Amino acid sequence: MAEKQLKLGVIGIGVGASEMLPHFEAADFVDLYAGADINPDVRKRFGERYPEAKVYASAEEMV
Repeated sequence: MAEKQLKLGVIGIGVGASEMLPHFEAADFVDLYAGADINPDVRKRFGERYPEAKVYASAEEMV
């Protein structure tokens, strides 16, 4: 049976998320699918670090 991927969307991708995201990135079963933050600088850094992930300006937009 094929292993299922967890599609992860993170709301608030600033300082706190920067501590946990590398752990999720290292997990084979996690697909870092999207991130949302109100801060445009944070969104830019997230998009540069995770170019395959979708980036949103708000939690409402993401969900």
